[in-house]
Amino acid sequence: MTKYAYRLETRRVKEPDFPYTGKGFAYPEAVAEFCRSLQDSDVEKLIVLHLTTKNGLIGIQFFTGTVDRAIVSPREIIKYVLLVGGAGLILVHNHPPGFPDPSKEDRALTEVVIKCAALFDINVLDHIILGENGFFSAKREGWF
Repeated sequence: MTKYAYRLETRRVKEPDFPYTGKGFAYPEAVAEFCRSLQDSDVEKLIVLHLTTKNGLIGIQFFTGTVDRAIVSPREIIKYVLLVGGAGLILVHNHPPGFPDPSKEDRALTEVVIKCAALFDINVLDHIILGENGFFSAKREGWF
């Protein structure tokens, strides 16, 4: 008979030198400004901002893609927000050609993440798309 030993530990995953602890985002403009470095990228990148119940920043997650799409797994988004003890998240990505208009894939990703997050009482506060001359806010446009 084989015996297995298991040890279960629960701890919040935190970066020891996270410089943005407590930074909040009251408006889409603040999110766009915080993530504006994405505008210079020649490939699509997606950032997930993980937030506390009071919308303070406690984690940042990055996904890198290709010239026309970011490779994103909703499962990985939810896994990480749970590990950091987050209560909410904001999706932010760039469009390298420069136009912030959402694609049907952007809308589909937003809807899937909202559904997955709802299963764990995680609030999706917005999906911001950055372009050279501005940004798109899914929340502002009434997607949710």
